[in-house]
Amino acid sequence: MPTRETVTSLRTLDGLRLAATPTTPDAVSGRAAPSAVAWATEAGLDPDPAAVAAALDTTSTYAEDALFQFLATLGLPDPPTEDDF
Repeated sequence: MPTRETVTSLRTLDGLRLAATPTTPDAVSGRAAPSAVAWATEAGLDPDPAAVAAALDTTSTYAEDALFQFLATLGLPDPPTEDDF
């Protein structure tokens, strides 16, 4: 069982990690977009790097809309609709 000191140390470490993590949209997409493009390319898809970065910078109100837009920019097919079931 972890001791109080261990838990406190882990919380401090997590706080330092969070503080060092860029939180601006440009910083996030700047790190994530190249990895997403590389993944999609390795999967045999043909993503547009600029479109992928733009999809990650979304200000969409709904997470589902942002996710499906991001997946589309990677070259994945459209999500199923209710008519597909």
